[in-house]
Amino acid sequence: MLQVRSMMESRNFLPSTVTYNNLIHGFIVAGNHAEAVETFQAMMADAASSLDRRSQCAPDLATYNILIDMYAKLSDATSAAQMLDQMTKHGIAPDVVSFNTVMDAYRRIGDTENVRFYFDAIGRQAMRPTEVSHNILISAYGFNGEPGIAQELFKQMYAKGVYPRRGLQGDFAGAMAMFERMQYSGIKPDARIYAMLMQAAVRSSVGLAKVDDVFKMAESDGHVNRDVCHWLMLAALADGTRPLAEVVQAVYVDEMQIRKIAPTVQTLDMLIDAVMRPSRLLELHDGLVHQKYRTLSKMGYAGAVGGAGSAIAAKTSSVSTNVDGGTAGKSANASALERVVRDLQTAGHRLSDRQRSRIAAAARRLSAQ
Repeated sequence: MLQVRSMMESRNFLPSTVTYNNLIHGFIVAGNHAEAVETFQAMMADAASSLDRRSQCAPDLATYNILIDMYAKLSDATSAAQMLDQMTKHGIAPDVVSFNTVMDAYRRIGDTENVRFYFDAIGRQAMRPTEVSHNILISAYGFNGEPGIAQELFKQMYAKGVYPRRGLQGDFAGAMAMFERMQYSGIKPDARIYAMLMQAAVRSSVGLAKVDDVFKMAESDGHVNRDVCHWLMLAALADGTRPLAEVVQAVYVDEMQIRKIAPTVQTLDMLIDAVMRPSRLLELHDGLVHQKYRTLSKMGYAGAVGGAGSAIAAKTSSVSTNVDGGTAGKSANASALERVVRDLQTAGHRLSDRQRSRIAAAARRLSAQ
């Protein structure tokens, strides 16, 4: 990095803000913190040399966040806080990451008072603390020997609608430990928490039985919604031990329809990808809890999807049924897919041309198997 900087100076190269940021970050990664600070000072001097240079190379939010993070990791909370003050004085509004990083700097040295001060400062800046903000605050009190306060903060975090997503979406054992901690704290899980537990189970490849166990817990608590059913469906499809028709019957019919949970494009996409891209099924639908699937427009669905529905029906009816159930099973799979499409049609939704093509392709593959 020193050679790069020397070459720039020797060739009268005028670095931009991005160039300076990359240099500073490079020095930090290399462990050369003094050079990082020196480069920042050179950046400041360069920006102050003229109005043109100020518009080209003045420090920005990223610059300050890089340096605040450096000081936090060095456990130099004072310098991290000073950098936050400096950016404000220069007219650059800090973001939640800026405050979180300063909080973490004070957490590292056990200064809970300042951790709390900067947590509250997020609200004073008309911003909302994130899950990370809450986790740093809880961790600060927990490691400082004040578990009672940490537990109360945990309850407050949940009450504000901030969920411990990171803990619940890690490995399944860790997610279950977090779940038990929530229960111990008197926090009652809801459907979103159960969906996150199921996601952790799917990601950790602990098997369909574990996912089903979580589903039964959600069912017992009365918290089965579309996301919970979708995770059960994804786990069953990825398991690969049951044909598509059985999965549709077990999850879509016996769990979703009985609760009057309507299918969405996501329901259909999972089934299609299980047929067309089974090896990528989990990768494609890994984030389904937080994915905002676009609501299907109700404009002209019948005309748009009629051809696709008819194509499935035609392919299904063209397959003969055998006593051994082999070919009949394939026909049942196509019929199961057709059922979901038909239910979307009944609901008055519209599918895109791409989705209609995918439906027809899946129907052909099911019939050809």
